[in-house]
Amino acid sequence: MRQLLTESALVAASGGTLGLLVALWGLDLFRVTVQAHRDLPYWLAFSLDRAGLLFTAVVSIATGLAVGALPALRSARPDLRGMLQEGRRSSGVGAPTSRIWSAFVVAEVALTMVLLTGAGLLIRTVVLLSRVDPGFDAAHALIARVPLGGARYESPAPGVCS
Repeated sequence: MRQLLTESALVAASGGTLGLLVALWGLDLFRVTVQAHRDLPYWLAFSLDRAGLLFTAVVSIATGLAVGALPALRSARPDLRGMLQEGRRSSGVGAPTSRIWSAFVVAEVALTMVLLTGAGLLIRTVVLLSRVDPGFDAAHALIARVPLGGARYESPAPGVCS
């Protein structure tokens, strides 16, 4: 059991590390691509922070342990009677179980394709949005937010729709 859990945790940690590297390279590629056309607007400042790194680490380890738990539990209690009766397959996995695992693989591939397509469309949309002319010179624009508080601003003035 320990070996299976360790193996799945290492694979998940490797996947998380590779995902972080791809994210860093993707951010650099994104900045170069968008800056080739025009300077990045203030709202397109992307970076990886500690919260993102911690989230990736926790999800990677939790995924590795969750995925490794089922095979580890199955190996701890092998069904010898089923394996002996199922003479045609050495793994002891019957036809119904094999169909379920095949359905999981098909669902995983389908979800991966949906996520990759969505990510590609999102990147394309952001690149196209960076090329849109806002209709004014945004280089010297200033944006300020003024919070209005106190008793005077708690309710709308008479005659003003809320």
